Parts: sequence; C-alpha cells; structure tokens
Amino acid sequence: MSRDINLERSRSVADLIRANRTLISERVAKQFLRRHPVWIGENDEWARRWGAEDAGVHQDILAAAIEAGEVEAFNSYMRWAKRMLSARHVGTTSLIDTLHNIGAALLDLAPAEDHPLIQRFVRSGVAACGESELRGEPTGTHTDSLVSSYVEAALRGRRQAAIELLLEAAQHDYTLPKLYEDVLQPAMYRIGALWETNEITVAQEHMATAITQYAMAQLYPLIRPAGPVKGNVLITGVEGEQHQLGANMVADMLEMDGWNVHFLGADTPAESVVAAAGEYQANVVGISATMLFNLLRVRDLIQRLRETDTGKDVKIIVGGSAFRHAPQFAREIGADAYAFDLASAVAAVNRISAARGCSSDGS
Repeated sequence: MSRDINLERSRSVADLIRANRTLISERVAKQFLRRHPVWIGENDEWARRWGAEDAGVHQDILAAAIEAGEVEAFNSYMRWAKRMLSARHVGTTSLIDTLHNIGAALLDLAPAEDHPLIQRFVRSGVAACGESELRGEPTGTHTDSLVSSYVEAALRGRRQAAIELLLEAAQHDYTLPKLYEDVLQPAMYRIGALWETNEITVAQEHMATAITQYAMAQLYPLIRPAGPVKGNVLITGVEGEQHQLGANMVADMLEMDGWNVHFLGADTPAESVVAAAGEYQANVVGISATMLFNLLRVRDLIQRLRETDTGKDVKIIVGGSAFRHAPQFAREIGADAYAFDLASAVAAVNRISAARGCSSDGS
C-alpha cells in the first residue's frame, strides 16, 4: 500500500463503492447516454444496461485498487481499458467521461474526509488515459515461426496440428521447459494481445486457451523431474479466480524442476487451500490472481495460512497479471516473493525455499 494512504479510510471508501455499485452504475449510464445519445441507437434499454455493466466493472477495479492503496494498479487498468476500447472504436473521451461521472457520484455519497482519496484515484486514472505508452504486457523471448504456427493453429481450432507442432519440437529442438517458456508462454501473450486489439473474438481466445490446456495435458507424460525431490509445492488460483492456465504452466515447470507439486486449479475456496497446505505438508504455496479485484482475496488467504501451524513456516509466492500491475503489493500482504513469468516463478520458489532449508525428501 502507498505509505501515504490511510488503511481505514481506503477500506471505508472501497466499502462505499461496493455498497452503492448498482446505484452509481445506473446513474453513470444515464449521464453518459444523455451526453452521448448516439450510443442509444434503436435500443435504449440495451444501451442503459451496457453502460451500467461497464461502469460496474470500472467500480470493481477502483474499489480494489483503493482498498489495496495501489494508485498505479488503477492507472495500469485504465491504460489497458483505453487500449481495449480504442480497438473497438470507443474513444478515450467516453472512458474519461465515465470515470469522471463515477467520481462525481462517489463525492456526492462520501463524507468530506474521503474526498481527497477519491479525487486522487480518479484524477490519476484520467491522466493515465491520456498517456502514450508502449505495451505493458510481457513478451516471449523467441517470436519465431514455431510460435506463429502454434498461434495460427490454436486460433483456427486445429487442435491436432497444434499438438503435433509441440510434440515435434519436444523431440528435436526444445527441452520441455524451453517449450513452455519460449513457445507456449509467448503464444498465449500474443493471443491475449490479439483479443485486446479486437483482432480475434472471445470465442477464438477461449478456444485457443482450451487447446493449450489440452496440449499441456499431452505434454505432461514427457515430464521428467530433475534430480531428487526438492520439496512440496501447492499451486492454486484464489477463490473467485476463473483463470488457471498460467498457474497450471507454473505447476508443470516446478515439477520439471524437481518439486512435488499439487495443483488445485482455479477458484479454490480459502478453507480448502489452507486444509490442502497442511495435508500435503507444503513447503511453498503459490497463489495466482488475474483480476485486480482478487488481490484482496489473496491477502485474506495469506492471512488465513499464516494463522495455521503449517502457515507459520510455509513460504508463499504470488503471481498473475493482477500483481503485474502492483508488484509491491505482494510484500505488503505477506508474500515472500512475486513472479512475473514462468522462469521467475521457478527461480523465486528455489530462492525462498533455500532460505527455509527444504530437505531432499520433501519434508
């Protein structure tokens, strides 16, 4: 959390946003359509519903960023929203108008002592919309023909062709870890960027993700752990998190590196994660969050883990695109490390576990 943001005030404002989400969304949608009637078209009800849903998502992100005290995280989201909407022919002015209207509604509802905090985030978000920038998403190290061929096959729904590309590469030029790092990871970044710029549909993005998940299942029998078992790792998506591909990749990479890995998948209830950490005698717990509003669930899960006998000694690593926008938040919520990609995840787990002294039998 930014050191000059009061924790009590930030939680109060976040609670205010969530409690009034529907009210503010409907008000913002009406104001926006009044100023931009061209969006109404032939269906006034659809336009109002779309506007309210859009405003609601912005509020969810704003509430999470304020409660976490992460101004730059909200700025990163606004820059992403600008890119995504611009690719769909929605001007930056529309996004800024919506944010201004959300801010005005909050100022009407919030006590005066909370106004500076609200204004700080809104003004910073508006300024971020006006910035010119290079893409903030990471890119793969090798954008060669194999990545391009895999992306093309996945987007066309050619599952068998995609798998054959990977299996052939694994038999010749690529070790399995490098196949994950230099092909699958940059391919998925590229597919995400294509959706962001409106060059592919949601259906194509989902299909490519499903094909990649299936391809990883075909590659899994090829995993040969290196050396003796280093220890026990538990990998999970935080409760409410619907994305699991990145976490699954990390789980596979750690298993290749010699760790005994238990992968719980996405959207795992906190109590189940805590129980599994004890059952599997986890030395390291990895927690993934893609959406910014799931950061606080990660914080709560870490707190629950630390309250258990297992959690007192366990090392915790966090990752996912939510933390890419707020890497400093990882330390502030009690994590021992943050990973921004596959290689950094493996390196971080080895680094933090070395400090703990995991034994070769996983104990």
